Amino acid sequence: MKKSFDYFKTLKEMSRINRSVFSAVASGKDYNFHTVSFYGCRYELLQRLSEDFVAPIERSEIYNLTYSLYNQLCKLTILADVSDGAVGLTNEHISAFDGLFSVQGNVLLALGQKSDYASSIKLCRQAQQQLLTLKRSIVAYMFNGLSSSKQPLYRCVVLNCVADFCDSINNTLSVCERGFINNI
Repeated sequence: MKKSFDYFKTLKEMSRINRSVFSAVASGKDYNFHTVSFYGCRYELLQRLSEDFVAPIERSEIYNLTYSLYNQLCKLTILADVSDGAVGLTNEHISAFDGLFSVQGNVLLALGQKSDYASSIKLCRQAQQQLLTLKRSIVAYMFNGLSSSKQPLYRCVVLNCVADFCDSINNTLSVCERGFINNI
C-alpha cells in the first residue's frame, strides 16, 4: 500500500527550514546544513507531485508554493553571501521575521486542511501589511545608519537584500491567498 504524502506539511517544513536559514544568516552562523534539508524536501515534494494524482489546480498551486519557498531560500543565500556574518538587524526586526515565518507556516498548513479559508485570507493580508511595515522600518533603519556607518555601501547592500527577502515572503503569502480564493 502506498503511503500518503502530505504536501502541505512538507511546505510548512520548507518554511521552517527557511526560518532556520534566516536565523543562521542573521547571527552569522553556518546555514548549509539547513539548505541540504530544504533541497531534500523540495526534491521529494516535486518528485511526488510528478508521480501522484493531484487535481490540476492543486498541482499548480503546490508547485507555485514550492517555487516561492525556493525563491525565499535563494534570497537568503544571497543575503548570506553579501553579509560578512552580521546582517545588523535590530532584535525587533528579527522577532518580526520570526513571527512572519510562523504565520507563513500556519497558512501553508491551513491550505491542506480545507477549513476556514476566509480567516486564512484575512491572516495572509494582515501578514502582508506587517511585511510592508517591516520593510519600511528596515529601509528607514538603513538610511538612518548610513551616515554613522564605517561602510555605508556595504550596509546599504546588505539591508537591501533583507528588503528583497521581505518581498519574497510577501510573494509566498500572495500565492497562498490566491490558493485560498481559488478553493473557496
